[in-house]
Amino acid sequence: MSYKAFISYSHATDGQLAPAIQSALHGFAKPFYRLRSVRVFRDETSLHLTPELWPRIQQGLNDSEYFILMASPQAAASKWVQNEVDAWLASRDSLDKFLVVLTAGEIKWNEEAADFDWQATTALPTNLKSKFKGEPLYSDFRWARDIPPAQLSLRNPKFLREIGRLASTLHQRSLNDMIGEDVRQHRVFKFVASVVGILLMALSIGASGAAYYANQRRAEAISERNRAEESTRREREARKAEEEQRANAIFEQEGAELAAVRERTARLVAVQQRQRAEEQTRLATNMKTVGELYREASNIEARGFPNSYFEEYQGGRIPGLLERILAKYRETKDVTGQISTLIALGDKPGSTSGDRTNTAVKRYEEAVSLSHHRDPASEVAALIRLGETLGAGDAEDYYRRAVGVYGKEPSKEAEVLVEIARRLAKKTNSTTDLNQKVRNQERVHYYFTKAAEAYHQIGDSWGEGLSYSDLGHHYFYQFNSERGAYYFNLSIPLLEKALPGLQGKENRAKLARTFEIIATMSSIVQSREKAIQAYRSALEIYRALGNNNKIKEVRDAIDRLEKRN
Repeated sequence: MSYKAFISYSHATDGQLAPAIQSALHGFAKPFYRLRSVRVFRDETSLHLTPELWPRIQQGLNDSEYFILMASPQAAASKWVQNEVDAWLASRDSLDKFLVVLTAGEIKWNEEAADFDWQATTALPTNLKSKFKGEPLYSDFRWARDIPPAQLSLRNPKFLREIGRLASTLHQRSLNDMIGEDVRQHRVFKFVASVVGILLMALSIGASGAAYYANQRRAEAISERNRAEESTRREREARKAEEEQRANAIFEQEGAELAAVRERTARLVAVQQRQRAEEQTRLATNMKTVGELYREASNIEARGFPNSYFEEYQGGRIPGLLERILAKYRETKDVTGQISTLIALGDKPGSTSGDRTNTAVKRYEEAVSLSHHRDPASEVAALIRLGETLGAGDAEDYYRRAVGVYGKEPSKEAEVLVEIARRLAKKTNSTTDLNQKVRNQERVHYYFTKAAEAYHQIGDSWGEGLSYSDLGHHYFYQFNSERGAYYFNLSIPLLEKALPGLQGKENRAKLARTFEIIATMSSIVQSREKAIQAYRSALEIYRALGNNNKIKEVRDAIDRLEKRN
């Protein structure tokens, strides 16, 4: 079989202990010429990136000789652990190679019932009821939860003894034999290391002699080179004088050409200034018209127009202002203004119920019609809002139309998929209907993963990583922390892969934001040190940009991590 053992555990409880046990089993009694003593399957180290997780886990179970259950109340309640135990029981005739490592909770055996006392047992999943013929031996690692992670190594005598018990079972040898073999292999390694050290010392002495001889030869070569360089310098000075004469002639010619270019540039600037003046005149005319509408609706002089009239509208003090502005845009045949105002009318508060829904749909559909082949971004925005407003089966049709607006532009399609997923996630977070939450969550998962696939096809690691990051945050804070952690672990290496491509000055803000995202996810699923390092990289960039708000925000995040135990 490919693996000696399969480790089944809860990420939340044994996220540190499981890797330590796996590493210790790899290194216990390991010959110096082998990479590991035995191969042990653990999901975070044995799975590559794949859209289907469970088939890969089943394959790992089928390829493993032993099953190691890290028993705890959290593992007993985990659907993943229960499924892994069921799969092992279905594929094996006995539990002779089913090992239990107790990390939290209790395990009690009932002699009369010849089964576990399920009233007192909290660390085992219930699908092990009536499966054991007699009380099984198990390793008790509960003490390991109270020691620092650095002490979870073979240098700790207590940890070494418990690992030796597990290893003796996997190797089918006695505990004394296994510990003796570990000591013997350690001595062999020290001997080999000593021999290698002696050989390296001999090579160093030989290299020193060769270096002395090489230095002598180098001094002779430098002397020869200096003589050649002096000869070359004289020839170069002669050529330089000749090139200066040619450069003077070229400079005079370029001066004449530059004068002609300046004349053409002056004419172009004059044309641009005239066009800008005409545009400002047109804008001033439109602003005057809207200002008159504002004064007419509020019966007061213009106060801070145009920045305040939308606030007045939102406060309900100028009913019908957007309708009047839309009418003015229709009169002046300003299509761009009509599109933006129609979308604003559809977004008005209360436009998602009753007759207001029909009104909003009509506004969005008119915006789609006007923006088609004119303004793809506005067409996409209106189609997505139509899907949100109508919901149910109609939504998917409008979402498909939104994705297809940009034709065969994969990067744009991916951006639309991400926008749909984010708006659905926001809607899912705000609803209190549990059934609606579940339906929306499935659609959020679908659109984020479709976006990640689209970015993957065009080789955009940054877009793919950000899609998985958004999906991970959605799961982590709303539904399933383990599922969220899984997508964080997919996202981090993709964003790290994209970092070299963001080194230009034009991408500095994007680079800093990427470091922040990596830091946030690392603080949850990886290490505090890695998160702090990423935050500090972001802090350096924000200092160079002079962004004081982000500097304070990142410093606060670093302080919180450094104070965390």
